[in-house]
Amino acid sequence: MPEDEVYISIAPYRHTTHECHFHSLTTCVGELRNANVHITLTGGSGETLIDETRRTYDNGFIGLWVPRGIKATLTIEQNGEVGTWEVSTTEDDDPTCITDLKIT
Repeated sequence: MPEDEVYISIAPYRHTTHECHFHSLTTCVGELRNANVHITLTGGSGETLIDETRRTYDNGFIGLWVPRGIKATLTIEQNGEVGTWEVSTTEDDDPTCITDLKIT
């Protein structure tokens, strides 16, 4: 892992999710597979770190490299529905798998 970045896997969902803390490439599967979503990551001072549209992978996840040592708000929008989640990369045991971001 780079010293200044952390890889976070995100599986936004509408109806079905699973608990996860550290992402497993072989067992984690998200609900929204191959879906276009708009991602915004806003830092604690209001700066935009990510603002782009991406497609979720076959497993329903999106992977993001984010700076270490931040607290930020992740917003994911799809088809006019939105979900948000607070992301932290300040501690070694912060989650690298976000499966609780519900789009409504």
